[in-house]
Amino acid sequence: MGRSLTAIEEVYKDLEQGAAKIGLQINASKTKRMTQIRNKQNIYNPPNLTINMFEETEKFKYLGTVMTSNNNELIEVQSRITAANKA
Repeated sequence: MGRSLTAIEEVYKDLEQGAAKIGLQINASKTKRMTQIRNKQNIYNPPNLTINMFEETEKFKYLGTVMTSNNNELIEVQSRITAANKA
């Protein structure tokens, strides 16, 4: 997580180095990224950034909560209602 592309790059490099210290590797084919921003038209991703090798996703489930790129809480509410109806 980070507020700028530079900050995200630094966090990723730290994660990669920490994983390497204990013999792990980041699997780029299983890793995805999501940008949460109000206006996606203003995003500029320089092509040489490491994070650009990861697939962009619009939503994912984290600790049982649906996260969306536009912070749409309706999707989370619908997900919880669906889960409650199945129980």
